[in-house]
Amino acid sequence: MVIGGLAIARVSYDRWLVFIWPLLLALTLFITLVISIGTFL
Repeated sequence: MVIGGLAIARVSYDRWLVFIWPLLLALTLFITLVISIGTFL
């Protein structure tokens, strides 16, 4: 579905990956932090 949407929008996968990588990293770190805090409570 992502590849199809990128094809319709005419955005290359490499360009999309460069844009989305920092967001995915930030979300992963945030979720890991929240789960870690939740296990200690």
